[in-house]
Amino acid sequence: SGRGVLRVPVQGSLTLLPETMELCRSENVALMITLNNECDQVKGDWTGWEEALRSIIVLQNLHGSVIKAVGCGNELDLFYRNGQGDRSVGPTFAASLVKRAIPILRPAGIKVAATSVAGEHWQEYLAEMTRLFGNDKPDYADFHGYGQGFHDIQQNPKFGLLHDAINRAHEISGLPVICSEGGVKIGEVGGPAGQAAYVSRWVSLFQSLDPASFPLACYFAWHDQIGS
Repeated sequence: SGRGVLRVPVQGSLTLLPETMELCRSENVALMITLNNECDQVKGDWTGWEEALRSIIVLQNLHGSVIKAVGCGNELDLFYRNGQGDRSVGPTFAASLVKRAIPILRPAGIKVAATSVAGEHWQEYLAEMTRLFGNDKPDYADFHGYGQGFHDIQQNPKFGLLHDAINRAHEISGLPVICSEGGVKIGEVGGPAGQAAYVSRWVSLFQSLDPASFPLACYFAWHDQIGS
């Protein structure tokens, strides 16, 4: 719709969201929520997943339809580590989050995004998760393109080119791809001037893409050594 989008990873309680929702409504800004087990209602062991989703629907009904999408997990591939880490959050688990979210969120007009991927083996994780969706496909795949470069700004060649990576995510998933986080550590581009050049190139790339295939990109962040 051309409106701005505010993306909020929920850490703590969902009861903190109404103020943000009211601000979004007053400014005509859409809201995307990334829901992970850092949310109190989800709980660390994920046993409150459906409860948290239903709470989001209640908030949506109370504060206007500003929530447009929910991300089902955050960078779960980093914790799974291609089978060498926490096997409880592998592609099977990530696909189950999507399958359990769809019947709760879609009737309320909220789109569903699969967990973001960001690790060394993100392509394998995304491919297996996509296979496991079956007919219960989410609306979006989510790729966190940290450290991905450009032909003219290639701060770390081992990460590859951002354009190639997001196109690969689209090919693997067969879904529209959002980039709910992406950026570069300020030290990797030599300071604020280097980051400014990177941000400009980053924004230009996403503006040049087909919004039907790549509808959302959020530069991140003001912390995590990314710089403001």
